[in-house]
Amino acid sequence: MTKNSLGAVRRALAFLLVLTIALPALAAEPEAVPPLEAEPAPYQDVVQVEQPEALDVLVNKYYQLPQDYKPELKALPSAYGGLSMRPEAADAFVEMAQAAAQDGFSLRVVSGYRSYHRQTSIYGNYRNQYGAATADTFSARPGFSEHQTGLAADINTASTRAHFENTATYRWLTEHCWDYGFILRYPQDKEAITGYRFEPWHYRYVGVDTALAVKESGLTYDEYAEQVNTQPITRAQLADELYRLTGENARSPYPQGYRDLERDADYLPSVAWALDQKLMAGVASGRFDPEGDVSQSYLAVVLYRLAQPEGYSPKTALDWAVESELMVLPADENAPVTRSELDRTLLRLEAALQEIS
Repeated sequence: MTKNSLGAVRRALAFLLVLTIALPALAAEPEAVPPLEAEPAPYQDVVQVEQPEALDVLVNKYYQLPQDYKPELKALPSAYGGLSMRPEAADAFVEMAQAAAQDGFSLRVVSGYRSYHRQTSIYGNYRNQYGAATADTFSARPGFSEHQTGLAADINTASTRAHFENTATYRWLTEHCWDYGFILRYPQDKEAITGYRFEPWHYRYVGVDTALAVKESGLTYDEYAEQVNTQPITRAQLADELYRLTGENARSPYPQGYRDLERDADYLPSVAWALDQKLMAGVASGRFDPEGDVSQSYLAVVLYRLAQPEGYSPKTALDWAVESELMVLPADENAPVTRSELDRTLLRLEAALQEIS
């Protein structure tokens, strides 16, 4: 994206602000989210998944997929089950199965992608047979099944009677699945966290880096994902996200005068771009802390600088960001921005730009 196209982004955001100010009746007044007073209840305190296509999407009894979500699918070769999964997951499974075969083990997918309507039928049958309380311990309600993402695979069996956990194939999987981007999704003795009984056959593709990080953490995926989502983001991460969103290419591989930047750092192109565009603090002094936290007010300032709204002078950048419905009014403007908060803000930003374009 050139400076002209970046200017288009800024004009679009400025236009969004004008619409928001001129037509207040079309938008509800944003409100701060009240703190939870009790532990969330399964299937009651539900959050709608905003990025169902993300490889690391969290789907459980608290995070629900859109009913109409259907991913791109790819059929596995018949030798590996012939069922469909997301292309990334299907390719990774074939690679894993081929490696297992070299060690004398056979892997097949016996359940891959399931649509919302298919899951409705499956869960309904179990509920009618065993009752909802029991069915909920081993079957997901429609919209809450990882199989709808196309990233989950039941391998070789889907029955407790098979005692897959006692097989050498299971031991091979638990040792090697991480190297191919898969995790054991519902481990033993973690029912209180995952919401499901031990399923030694159910594996979830999250990508190699994430799978290895989950392994290293020793956490269930539910715990790991929540931990990541609640971590404060750094200024380098914010630059990365904006750099990706705008499709920019930094003109200089190393911005002159920034003593704190490492020349070979992975974040350098995005940070160089953000500093060159004067979106982030540190321009005047030549200092910039890539690992510093991003506060609520800091994020608002970056968004304001990105948009450069014309003809309107808000009292603060935070006022502008809230009135533009890019952010929700925080309880503390100095509080750090978490990963999940940034993701929601960027989704609003992308949606606003799509509406205007």
